[in-house]
Amino acid sequence: MTATLDGLISGLAEGAGVERACRALGTPPRSYRHRQQARRGRARPGGLAAPASAAEAVTVGDVHVATNEGPATTTETILPTTAATATTTTVAAGTLAPENLTAAVASASPATLSIVADAQHASAAADHAATGAASVAAAIAATARAANRRPHPASLTAGERHDILQILCSERFVDLSPRQVFMTLLDEGSYCCSVRSMYRLLEDHGLSGERRRGGHQHPGAYPVPVIEASRPNVAWSWDITKLRGPAKGVLYYLYTILDIYSRKVVGWTIALRESALIAEDVIRDAVIREGIERDQLTLHADRGGPMIAGGVAELLVGLGVTKSHSRPRVSNDNPYVESSFKTLKYRPDYPDRFASANTAHEWCHAFFDWYNNVHYHSGIGYLRPADLHANRHPEILRKRREVLDDARAAHPERFKKRPALAQPPQRAWINKPAIQTS
Repeated sequence: MTATLDGLISGLAEGAGVERACRALGTPPRSYRHRQQARRGRARPGGLAAPASAAEAVTVGDVHVATNEGPATTTETILPTTAATATTTTVAAGTLAPENLTAAVASASPATLSIVADAQHASAAADHAATGAASVAAAIAATARAANRRPHPASLTAGERHDILQILCSERFVDLSPRQVFMTLLDEGSYCCSVRSMYRLLEDHGLSGERRRGGHQHPGAYPVPVIEASRPNVAWSWDITKLRGPAKGVLYYLYTILDIYSRKVVGWTIALRESALIAEDVIRDAVIREGIERDQLTLHADRGGPMIAGGVAELLVGLGVTKSHSRPRVSNDNPYVESSFKTLKYRPDYPDRFASANTAHEWCHAFFDWYNNVHYHSGIGYLRPADLHANRHPEILRKRREVLDDARAAHPERFKKRPALAQPPQRAWINKPAIQTS
């Protein structure tokens, strides 16, 4: 039926053009052209015959149209016949006017118009099918081109890609980022590929994505605290976070003190309430354990009740520790300890609720041991906080450099230049001042 309608359009288009012919018969011109292109495309492969050049007559009901792919000179239109008479009109193909085309269509019998309407529906269906087939053909062609493309000499082999995916998806590394995995293997004397290649493999298999929620800040009007640390035990920050207990309304309070340069947690405890007295004990124990001298340390905190309590302030004066406070409702003024809380609460084994204070203490003890001694921290060049705090990082960085240089020597085609090695920052800041130039 679609071929019949297209035959009508082809014949009428000789005199009035494709656009007018399609509009007269209620067919989208684009659909007609797509079907014509599809027919020409099917006629070429396999040595099939090309479209005939001789005039081809198409009869729809009582309308007869002679179509011509070649140099036809006339188109004969037989208008509807009645029981009494029949009228035949011959029009030169180059002189078929739009009004003649409209008249020819308008004079067709109801049976003919019904056939044309059916052909229009079939035309729409064929258009969708042709479009879908074209999309499938384009996808197949693209796949074929990709399969025939010569692989880059530095690209990973199929076996290497499989082995790296097995490592990334193993139970040991499934909850770590590619950089964490990379640094862990590097410290073990193993190099499999770059961090970016790990990300590409995960993206190719739909295994990458952000699992954390975002945040926001509320700026205040207090002076901006500015703190700088170029070595451990120069600046600490501390805060309290809530852990949910076994029932609604039951909370446990985690006090945490963190060195902003090394990111090591130097003191913590679990309590049943927020209290300045508990905070004093935690701060005093951490200062004694780390051997802090007078006028050596700055202790930063937000403006919560225990933080600004008079007892805490008197303790800091007695220890020779400088105190610093955030602006109200600005969590970015205390970013390091807030970030550690986020790391804590996004651990895979972090429970929805803790059964008891002892359970919370046991879990936090295991977490902080992992955080200080096992965790590769992205903010300090993927070193362990305990290593940087104890100044063990130069030897670790030297060994990492040797492994990367050996990997480059083994496969120089995979490296355009010497592989970069993450380094810890020279200074850690809370609200680093902007450098202004004249």
